[in-house]
Formats: sequence, C-alpha cells, structure tokens
Amino acid sequence: MKTYYPGNLGGNDRRFNRNQNSYDNKQPGMYRRNGMQQQRGKRPDAETAMTEGITAVKDSLREIIGFQQRLADSQDRIAQAQEAHAQAMQQIAACVRHFLGKGPETEQPEISPIEETISPVVEEPAPDVEQVASAAAPEAEREGEPVLEPAQDESEPMPELASEETETCDASSEPALKIIAGMRENGCSYEKIAEHLETQGIPHASGNGRWNRWTVSKLYKEAFL
Repeated sequence: MKTYYPGNLGGNDRRFNRNQNSYDNKQPGMYRRNGMQQQRGKRPDAETAMTEGITAVKDSLREIIGFQQRLADSQDRIAQAQEAHAQAMQQIAACVRHFLGKGPETEQPEISPIEETISPVVEEPAPDVEQVASAAAPEAEREGEPVLEPAQDESEPMPELASEETETCDASSEPALKIIAGMRENGCSYEKIAEHLETQGIPHASGNGRWNRWTVSKLYKEAFL
C-alpha cells in the first residue's frame, strides 16, 4: 500500500495545496461576479437613452416656440389697444374743447371712428351733400310728408336762439326752406344741411349770423311740422 505524506514534508500528496480565495461563500469568483450583474439589472442601451433625450428636448423646444408666439401676439394686441385708447382720448379732448368754446359758432371737431381690432363694422358711406341738394332742387315746389327728426343728444344743451332767429318764416327764407325740405326728404341731418347752406352762401333767416343745426331745426319745424 502506497503511503502519502503531507506537502510540507515533500511528499506526493497535493490534495490540500489549493488557493481558497476563489471559493469564498462556497462560490467561485467568476460565478459570484455574474450574480452581482444579474442583481444590478441590465444596463440601458446608450443609443436608446440618447434617442429618448433628443425627443424630450424637441418637445420642450416646441413648447417654448409656442409660448413665444403667444407672447408676441399678446404684445401686438396690447399695442393696438393702446393706440385705440390714445385715439379715443384725443377725440374726448377735442369734444371738451368744443363745448368749452365761444358758443355754437365754434366749429365742431372732426371725429374719426375708432378702428376696431377684433370685429370691424363696415359702415355705408354718407350721401354726398351736393348730389342731395341738386336732386332736391326740382322737387322743392311740392311739399312732402313730414320727416321724423333723428334723436338728438340730450347731454348737449341747446343754446338760446336770438330774437331775430325766433321770428317766423318770411319770403327771404324761401330758398333756404326749399333746400332744407329737399335734403330732409333724402335723410340728411340738420348739421349737414347747415354746412351746405353756409357753403352755398344762402342768407340767414334773420338776415345776419351763421347757419347751425338748431336754427335749421327751428326753421324746419315752424314751416313743415
């Protein structure tokens, strides 16, 4: 029978001459590392992560661009509103200067309509005063039905007429009455009629003074109503 001697004695028995470091926890080092990777989970692919990041950045840029566009639109609307407000304040100031002037002979300020930025309304053009007067001249001999007077602004006080203007119509005011009757039948306002009479040089009913809408209204009511 063969006899075995321990390794330190120089025998041939090498069964216990092994490194035990790779067998900690009863598992070799290679298998232990594989187990750690499985517990940690699979690492994400670099290309997939980059694609997801680029997609997120693109979505963020789209949102930023949309926000900037909405901000620019709001700035435009604010500028239009400020312009309309300034125009309205100018018209109010012109009206105040007119009412604080030297009586009814002060020319009324020309008020332009404020531009509507949301839903503008298209207004029909007013009839030309010269065309209306020329069309009304042949029909001035006949009397038409009385035309209803448009509603006057109650907030604007009616000035007191002079004693000469309150006199009844006579033969000197016959040309003015014909023009007034014809233009009223065509729907012209008293103010337009007064401007036309001043332009044509028609003498005033009292012999002096200037035509205004209150004088035209008074003369028309006394003659036809």
